[in-house]
Amino acid sequence: MASAKEILQEYWGYPDFRGKQAEIISEALEDKDLLAILPTGGGKSLCFQVPAMVKEGICLVVSPLLALMKDQVDHLKERGIKASMISSAHTPREIDILLDNAIYGGTKFLYVSPERLSNDLFLTRFEKMNVNFIAIDEAHCISQWGHEFRPAYRLIADIRKVKPQVPVLALTASATREVEEDIMTQLNFKTPNVLRGEMNRSNLSLAVVSAENKLQKLLQSCERLGGSGVIYASTRRRTKQVAEFLRSHGQSAYFYHAGLSIEQKDQLQDEWKKGKIRIIVATNAFGMGIDKSDVRFVLHADIPETPEAYLQEAGRAGRDGEQSWAVLFYSEQDIVNKEKELDIRFPEDDEIREIYRRLCSHLQLAHGSGFESSHSISLLDFSKHIDKSPRTVMNAFHILSLAGYLQLSEGLQMPSRIHFSMNKQELYNFQVKYPTWDPFIQLLVRTYGGVFDTYVRIQEGKLADLTGWTYRDIQDKLEQLSGMGVLHYAKKSSSDMITFLAAVQDAQYITFPKAAKEERENRVRLRWEAIKDYIYSSGCREAALLQYFGVEQADDCTHCDWCRKNQLDLDHSLEQIQKDIFRVLEGVDMNLDELIAALPHREELVVGQVLRTLMDEDLVRPLDDDRFCLRS
Repeated sequence: MASAKEILQEYWGYPDFRGKQAEIISEALEDKDLLAILPTGGGKSLCFQVPAMVKEGICLVVSPLLALMKDQVDHLKERGIKASMISSAHTPREIDILLDNAIYGGTKFLYVSPERLSNDLFLTRFEKMNVNFIAIDEAHCISQWGHEFRPAYRLIADIRKVKPQVPVLALTASATREVEEDIMTQLNFKTPNVLRGEMNRSNLSLAVVSAENKLQKLLQSCERLGGSGVIYASTRRRTKQVAEFLRSHGQSAYFYHAGLSIEQKDQLQDEWKKGKIRIIVATNAFGMGIDKSDVRFVLHADIPETPEAYLQEAGRAGRDGEQSWAVLFYSEQDIVNKEKELDIRFPEDDEIREIYRRLCSHLQLAHGSGFESSHSISLLDFSKHIDKSPRTVMNAFHILSLAGYLQLSEGLQMPSRIHFSMNKQELYNFQVKYPTWDPFIQLLVRTYGGVFDTYVRIQEGKLADLTGWTYRDIQDKLEQLSGMGVLHYAKKSSSDMITFLAAVQDAQYITFPKAAKEERENRVRLRWEAIKDYIYSSGCREAALLQYFGVEQADDCTHCDWCRKNQLDLDHSLEQIQKDIFRVLEGVDMNLDELIAALPHREELVVGQVLRTLMDEDLVRPLDDDRFCLRS
């Protein structure tokens, strides 16, 4: 059996573990229940993926976010590891095949949402699976005091009873001490066991900037900070506004949110990772599973919802250990608006019941029906239809989700899939009988492995390029083959989706437990107060943030804006500019114009100043023809 380090090198290409990873994996391989708290970028997924690869059997991964599941499954498949996910967007036939593969060896990692754990079909198949770990991603969701409480996470304790010998590995990026204790209690840990990674980052400088004209401040920061970056904004409309403003002033910036198509998201992520796009302006839909270590800055155009969210989002900068910046921009009007939002964020019970009743009517669901059914819905259209604001409807859906009635998945993207319903002999007979179909069928079989065993994702555009047909031609042919019983064809979809977690009931009997409403409201207000404390901090910024999580720092961080006496060097970042000059002059010589052109995101005057300093220090040598090179 391969060791954890051999697995890491073979499948991920890393020479060694970092931080607390080795300690966490060692504990997991001793079959201990474990709660691992690692900051964003700390490599949480490896902490359950590597030990699961070491041991025989399948790892069941419970995750709250479909987008996160999809990202992790895709990354595992890219490394040649068998992985699959089950979501409400899959057909019953797909789910049946996926569960069979989990039993009979066609899957090493099976990702499911917590709601899936109550499904009778899943529970029946789960008993037959050879499970080596139950991994709980975003484990704070199990705690009613967590910032994203999901009641369905409580079902994990029930499936532990089915396989009590299987260890649980719970992971989260942020948890207060109160949440930490609650997680272990709710998961029925045999013995309390927590490993917490270092939350402070010496290379990440935190700053808060008061700005009435935030667009102009964001532009200045993007001009003066080097490398690639992310700007977080609160709404889809806001991401577009900020991105278009930056682009109109010469910045390479594009917006990203859950409403974009699969193709748009994939293209933006790919171009950003490759450096073709410098800045992504995004809602919090961006970041999950994004593997880019050299992000130099994360800016918040709007105040984040919670300290937990801010810690995760800011932590996406500087994962390579190089100097990076996390800057939150705010205005006093932002504070006023946020506090007004809090007052309307929690609709009255009767209003929530009415929205629930109208939703069931809109979807034509009768009492007693709808359990585990999923329905595409346009939130904007539905809000207009019932004459409610989209924010009110979203808040009502959120409380209904916390109370266990339904789940909303925004901008759910599912690619097209195919699965051959004929076995190989039956398909051969079909090809002989209908020879005109033979070339296309052969292309499908050659291009997409495993189509006889399970549903595989396809790209109609790729098939169109290979055949010379149009995108629509490919869809028509796949629909014809589906109609002839040769294969199953599930077209890609992109929509907001409602999944009912309980059968539809009379709205007047809908109840909202204290944990789902009053307690939630109190916690939201407490988190808002913590965000304000961070913004108005009169001491070390990092210490103020970590104190919320129960982490006390003996000394100030020395690198936040307060520790630098509010003179965080956003304007010049001289050290980074020096590194950029060394990089572009490596092995070549340039004149000043060429050097400035090679550093398009740097101010010409600042580049000239840094260049003169490097010549004074004899690190750069001037040549006779007004060119420069590195001192050898």
